[in-house]
Amino acid sequence: MAREGYLFWDDETANPQQRICQVGYCLTDLEGNPVGEPVCQLVDPESEFSPFNVRVHHIAPGDVAGAPNFARLYEELGLGRLLEGNYLVAHNAKGADVHHIRKSLAAYGMEMPSVELVDTQQVAIGRGLPASLKDLCRELGVELRGHHDALADALACRDVFWVMGGGDAEAYSPAAPRTAGRRRGREFSGLGYVNGSEETVENALEALQERGLRGDPFEVETLEGLRVVVSGIVPGYNREGIKAALVAAGAKVSGSVSGRTQYLAIGDNVGRNKLDKAGELGVPVITVGELLDVLNR
Repeated sequence: MAREGYLFWDDETANPQQRICQVGYCLTDLEGNPVGEPVCQLVDPESEFSPFNVRVHHIAPGDVAGAPNFARLYEELGLGRLLEGNYLVAHNAKGADVHHIRKSLAAYGMEMPSVELVDTQQVAIGRGLPASLKDLCRELGVELRGHHDALADALACRDVFWVMGGGDAEAYSPAAPRTAGRRRGREFSGLGYVNGSEETVENALEALQERGLRGDPFEVETLEGLRVVVSGIVPGYNREGIKAALVAAGAKVSGSVSGRTQYLAIGDNVGRNKLDKAGELGVPVITVGELLDVLNR
């Protein structure tokens, strides 16, 4: 399906279950001309707010009183048509935003539409630029008016997109892996599979949740000194690039899980041995995308 333009998107979530509590977006055509007015909308996640999330974006339960839930907002704003008709551009799109949308839809029994992604964080890491949107904006001379306000972040994402190459297909390769497709003869779930098995990463995370080992990335106040192991990838990201960005932010990245490991970050093709070792030692497990979100703070 031919895309009409770019949908620059950001959302904020209420809890580790990734239920959306604010949406911000703006549109341009393929040449960068604005289409319509930017949108910023609070969303009732109809689930609890984590105090850690609130500390980041300052959206509290009282702020969303009377706001539409995500299913209603999705229908009223025609988000399905916008997502399918445009390239979805977000900072950490592949590791976070697309999963937030999918999980918020799934809460209402709604399916994720087919999307084509452009991830400005992926591009920045690949070019040796700062991974954090705030630092990237400073590096590129782009104004960021209110980090962790969904619309402010979406507008900043729009501006860094065009500064870093914009609609140049060679620079961006916007036809990135979709959220659903075929991989090694299996249906790709979005987060991928445990190495050498048919178990999805999401199923592995659910099992860890039951054991009390599903880490909450919002509990990570800073990457400085954080001891983390990265196993598996986010499609489109280079694992060595991610590790380098984490080290630049002050994290201590190791190749093996030990008693000193504070978090195991997992993605597609995560090693079973590392998952088992984390379970044995009681090491909390988060996703690589969630760790990239911490990096983006």
